[in-house]
Amino acid sequence: MVPDNRRRLVIVALLVASAGLVYLPTLRYDFVWDDQMLITENRNLRTTNPTALFGQAFWPDSRSEGYYRPFVALTYWVERRVWGSNPLGFHLTNVLLNCLVAGLVALVLARLLGVGNGSALLAGGLLFALHPAHVESVAFISGRTDLLMSAFLLVAMLLVIRFRDAPGPGTGAAAVASFALALLCKEAAIVFPLLVFMLLASLRKPGTARSAWLFLLSIALVAAVYLAFRSLVLAGRTASWAQETAGQRILLVVNGFGRYLAQAFWPFNHRLLSSNVERFAAPGWASLVGAVGLAGLVWSAFRFRFRPLGLGSAWFVLFLLPGCNLFPIGLTYFAERILYLPLFGLIIAGLDGFRMLSLGSVPGKAALIAALVWAALLGAGTLRRLPIWQSNATLYAAMVREAPDSPNAHYNLGTELDKQGDISGAMAAYEKALEVAPDFAQAYNNLGVLLERTGDRAGAFLAYARAMALDSSYATVRYNYAGALKGSGDISGAIRECRRALEFDPYLTPARRNLARLYLEVGDTTAALDEYQAGLELEPDDAELHYGLAGVLRASGNLAEAIAEYNRAIELAPSMVAAHNDRAIALEQAGETEAALRGFERAAELAPNDPFVQANLASMLQRIGKAEQAAAVFRRVLELAPDFGRDSGLSPVR
Repeated sequence: MVPDNRRRLVIVALLVASAGLVYLPTLRYDFVWDDQMLITENRNLRTTNPTALFGQAFWPDSRSEGYYRPFVALTYWVERRVWGSNPLGFHLTNVLLNCLVAGLVALVLARLLGVGNGSALLAGGLLFALHPAHVESVAFISGRTDLLMSAFLLVAMLLVIRFRDAPGPGTGAAAVASFALALLCKEAAIVFPLLVFMLLASLRKPGTARSAWLFLLSIALVAAVYLAFRSLVLAGRTASWAQETAGQRILLVVNGFGRYLAQAFWPFNHRLLSSNVERFAAPGWASLVGAVGLAGLVWSAFRFRFRPLGLGSAWFVLFLLPGCNLFPIGLTYFAERILYLPLFGLIIAGLDGFRMLSLGSVPGKAALIAALVWAALLGAGTLRRLPIWQSNATLYAAMVREAPDSPNAHYNLGTELDKQGDISGAMAAYEKALEVAPDFAQAYNNLGVLLERTGDRAGAFLAYARAMALDSSYATVRYNYAGALKGSGDISGAIRECRRALEFDPYLTPARRNLARLYLEVGDTTAALDEYQAGLELEPDDAELHYGLAGVLRASGNLAEAIAEYNRAIELAPSMVAAHNDRAIALEQAGETEAALRGFERAAELAPNDPFVQANLASMLQRIGKAEQAAAVFRRVLELAPDFGRDSGLSPVR
């Protein structure tokens, strides 16, 4: 007998509370790892038209894996406008989504199993909500793909169950719509129609077969349209295998399945990165567990196809296999977040299998108590795992500790040490990454940047040369190489390398800005103007490009256009001191004295400790006859810089 509504509501409330409370510490966590590329520095999120996200790949970097997840990107777009750069709101969304999924898990279990004993339903839900493998999906903002996909698919499953029991066009349409949204969150949702087929295959009511087939056809049609549109958007952009042999690729799948299965039952041994193919694809215990587990679950799915046991077995296999290196998934062969949705299938199968054993009341109660105790241990494991996601410093330290053979772990740690100002530590991390992977072009690039910063230009040139030899189309290293050439006085070489960088990545805006500045240095104003305009065609919301273009226009006497560009730069970046200062200069040149004064005052307000900005304000006050105020500001300038000359000329801040 299905628990009554009140009991079911209490169970859902307990699961939602558990799923939320255990992750409350994450509200204090920062943006980490992929959050930088996907959220804080994602140029795609600057658009003022959110529908544009549905025509773009998920990763803004053209060199990255071809994923199409526009609904996830849309949530980031909305949150950027609500929360700005505050990670708290993003983490709060993840926690709430996890609570929603936990509640939906309870509802689906109740509908599938008709569990009369609410304790079994609670135990199953807690095993899901508190599992440590879910930490990566919830504590890591970029793990939201799994949360959103799971939420939409569980809603779709509830609707499919309702459709099975009482077919209706409204229910069917809602289920199809929820499935479509899941597809826009993560590619793994594509297997859902197979589970729908299993669920509806048992329909034997007169007149229901036609409705079921029309429903299945609708879901299949949505999947086909999604695949076609995804292919059109990505235009062949997809991840590819690297050095893996055919034999290794088979073992990657089998061993991956075995490791995920083991992690589902014993989730206390963690490894953030597994990028060593020889180690991961080696025959061993994971091969045995994977082969036996996969065979057993496939058999269970077929043998009990009309029971929740079979559906749960199929659920686990179908949602897990795509992430088991059946396709290349990125920089690691194993990621715990892959388990988020598949784990629910094991819980369905486990609860139904337990029910089939028909244990007596005493053994049954003992088993349920054991499950609740295990859920408590899982919760403790989750709390123990959470802190590594606090910041990049804690995360990358854990990566190196858990995966010392991963070059990416050392590389990531190097980037964080560099941000902290530990240049020697960062260089050591990059050198360790290169020791593990001598063909790591990005590590050579970053090492070159640090060598140049410490004055070793010869070493920097050598590092950049090695990076370019390994990857001739690596735009960022060519941009950095151009900077080194400029520093050594080779302006023509710097221009050449900036142009090469933009050939490989037209969206590399820093290279575009530097190229324009280099053209200005050699007196080619027309070329500089062309570069700024070309950059703005690709990145219309880049404040630095508008500011640079304004400077060229002002220098050429186009004051009205220059002021318009300064206005746009300030609109996009209200705290850009240089734009306020230089706009004030242009306004004074245009005869708009009062507006110019307000501009200098705003620049001085934004940069109270910058002697150049303060001096510009003082000079302006002096010229309009406000000698007393000018003297006060000049005294402030001399406090900041005692040797600063009292030149009344204006100095654009650069």
